[in-house]
Amino acid sequence: AKSFLCGKELVSLKKECESMLEVATKYKQESHKPLMLPTYQAILNLLGQSDHSLHKVEEMLTSMQTGPWFFNRFLVAYVYCNYDDAAHMLAKKREAEKELVRKFTAFSTIDFWEGLVFFAMAKKTKEKKWIHYIQESLSNVRNQAQISPAHFRHRLLLFEAETANITGDVEKAAEKYELAVNAFDEYGYTNEQAIAYERAGDFFVSQYDKRAPQYYGKAQALYIQWGAQGKADHLGSSIPF
Repeated sequence: AKSFLCGKELVSLKKECESMLEVATKYKQESHKPLMLPTYQAILNLLGQSDHSLHKVEEMLTSMQTGPWFFNRFLVAYVYCNYDDAAHMLAKKREAEKELVRKFTAFSTIDFWEGLVFFAMAKKTKEKKWIHYIQESLSNVRNQAQISPAHFRHRLLLFEAETANITGDVEKAAEKYELAVNAFDEYGYTNEQAIAYERAGDFFVSQYDKRAPQYYGKAQALYIQWGAQGKADHLGSSIPF
């Protein structure tokens, strides 16, 4: 799961998952499979080798819908811009973990991924309730960036760009998106880097800015580099020009 979140190339990860699942089957370690299958299914979705609904895994894991399970679902939904589904799965994750002392933190990236969903829903619905969630995620990422700038500053810059975007500060948003993608180029994982470029593309196309194609083009190239051919194809078919 950590390699998946760190942007390791997906074809290699798929082979690793299949090898581990084969070993689990061979040695009758059935209890290990539910831990691996959500990540495996998410990888297939991003490769474009499975539908986006994760039904296959859901059928296998009806009794084990835990935080990591819902996390993988909302991550894939977000990447494919299915923001309503992403928000629904995020709410399910929080509900499943409500009584737990230790929650799934996605190796310290949970605030980043949740925040991306909150920003997307705020832009889509214009509902004020998302602002509260954004402030929570933004505060957490800001604190993380103060402690470890190399690991979190690029994420904070993207959040600042998204904040300026939803508040209508066009000049600041443009500046922050450019700072963010440059920081992701230096410090970010390939998967997060691709998302930063796509969000910048979304912003610039909304402003009829001629820079939009270069950001979308870079995002698509990064998705291909990551191995997410399904997402790269999805982006290519949805770019509004």
